[in-house]
Amino acid sequence: MATGNEKASLLLGWSAAAGFAVWCILGHAVHKRWTTLGLEYGEQLFIIGVFILAPLVNVPLALKLAEPSGRGSGAWRLAAWLQPPAAAAAFASIFLPVGALSAALIAPWIAVGVCATAAAVGRLLETDGRRIEELATSTGLLLLLPGTLALAASRAGLDVLGYEEPYVLLLAVHLHFAGLTAPVIVGQAGRRLRAWNAWGFPLYFALAAGVSLGVPILVAGLALHSKPVEVGGALLLAFALGGYCFFTLFLVLPRLPGRLSRVLLAVALGCAIWSMHHAGHYTMGVARGSTPPLYTRPRMEHIHGLLNAVGFSLLGLLGWLATRRAERRGGPPA
Repeated sequence: MATGNEKASLLLGWSAAAGFAVWCILGHAVHKRWTTLGLEYGEQLFIIGVFILAPLVNVPLALKLAEPSGRGSGAWRLAAWLQPPAAAAAFASIFLPVGALSAALIAPWIAVGVCATAAAVGRLLETDGRRIEELATSTGLLLLLPGTLALAASRAGLDVLGYEEPYVLLLAVHLHFAGLTAPVIVGQAGRRLRAWNAWGFPLYFALAAGVSLGVPILVAGLALHSKPVEVGGALLLAFALGGYCFFTLFLVLPRLPGRLSRVLLAVALGCAIWSMHHAGHYTMGVARGSTPPLYTRPRMEHIHGLLNAVGFSLLGLLGWLATRRAERRGGPPA
């Protein structure tokens, strides 16, 4: 008989599959101009192509990978059972005008964030925060809640930290992807390195710490309206995540079982390297007060955003899930 965690994990998998089908159908409708959402066409593509992928697909996959084995399991299971209806409500909110009703539909999604936070605290108590790979995963779960709150503020039309739209929505997007997904993906490589007792673990430690700290420092810079802190956090995240991708590509990927998992992860890591290249140039442009034409905010939304959401996050999560499945089947390292 399946355990509670196994049932919740299975539900998350089916929820992600159904969410992906909905995302593809709606994306096709937008491209064919069958659905307008009442927005400018470029903004529609950004919302459908990047943001909506998070509650429908990436978050359930990230929760599935971040399953705790001890403390925090109860909160994690509750997050898993809440995720499908909460994602449906968040999805419905984009079809409504910005206002109180649209924001109210995000309330169940905030509840998922609260449960994820409780699960993260349980994980931290269990490991005493001594394992960087588990600390990275817990950091990702912790950053989901502020992402859900930023989304609620965006749907309510409220300013956050003195910032107006579209920056509030961009904050929500970053907290769902760079905040939740990236640390969870980074934590997966650390688990394998620890099991292998690999010589490169100290370098991994530094890179995982950079990814885990990058987003909180960036948000702190935004809250304090401190450009040096904001730029420092963004550059730390870009260099640490880019370095992690190169590290994993050459030192971790060749030892993983399963051809499918290695292909998915190789593409995901390549997308992140390209994406972090854009992020670094854009951040340096912000620091100088002059953004190069190739790295403007609209181009960042469509290139950097899609590379992160679809390339790195979605394929990366699928790649590590395929790796875990191959390991459970007893597949030997390549």
